[in-house]
Amino acid sequence: ESTGDFEIALEHIERAIALYDFDRHELIRYRYGGVDAGVAARLRRSWVLAELGFLDSALESAADGMEMVVRIDHPFSLAFAQYFMARLRMYRGETAAAREQTKELMELASTYSFPLQLMWGAIFLRVFELESGAAAGSDPVLDGYVDGIRTIGFVCALSYHLLWSGVEHHQLGRTDLALERFREAERWVEDRDEMAWAPELYLRWGSVLEDEGNTGEAENRFNRALDLSTRLGSKYWELRATTALAKLWRDTGRALEGRELLQPIVDWFTEGLDTTYLVEAKALLWDLSDR
Repeated sequence: ESTGDFEIALEHIERAIALYDFDRHELIRYRYGGVDAGVAARLRRSWVLAELGFLDSALESAADGMEMVVRIDHPFSLAFAQYFMARLRMYRGETAAAREQTKELMELASTYSFPLQLMWGAIFLRVFELESGAAAGSDPVLDGYVDGIRTIGFVCALSYHLLWSGVEHHQLGRTDLALERFREAERWVEDRDEMAWAPELYLRWGSVLEDEGNTGEAENRFNRALDLSTRLGSKYWELRATTALAKLWRDTGRALEGRELLQPIVDWFTEGLDTTYLVEAKALLWDLSDR
């Protein structure tokens, strides 16, 4: 998954689900990673399906995993499930639901002393603030969490945390530091082949450059995000990158090109049609058609 090989990941996950037996495999959760395999497979499948653009199927898979974790009464598996459910809600643009799920995760992690999950929850809450623009005037916190993750030694998805540190520094008026964090995330992606988060990295990087008035470099980053998402087969990030690029083209007098770019990816989606980013893309199409 972290390498962005989503189709292959889905094949392996479906195989794992087919092999899993609820009654026979109870002890596995205590031997390998501390998470029930059936729960883990269903929640990881939800992320992969979301990446591939099947946002309703992703929610169904996550709901199946949440139902299973209630049956087994295993707190560490529940924390795992809550993390992925919050992440899925973020993909769907359901910020209020994602925030509530994250608060539940942090309460559980605090009760049972799960330090990594507690840190992930705190990072998510900060991301929600940054997404809403409510971080202005505060102190930067994400660099501290990045250091904590490195100290714990669980550095999977470090590029994700670094890119959000970049967004945070930009919103707090530290654009030089923001660009430094993006470059660090880029190096991490390249060194570790952590491609799953690369499209979002270039999308966020482009948005910061656009805010700074550097539309040429912003367009380059948006194109990079689009190229990578297409190569990875991530229809979700293809939609997000195409929307960003079409907006930029609209604002620079290229509305027709923007509409021609955006229309095919919007038409591709057959589910999740009422989710936030698809609704925004459709509204942008209407705007582009009027110009």
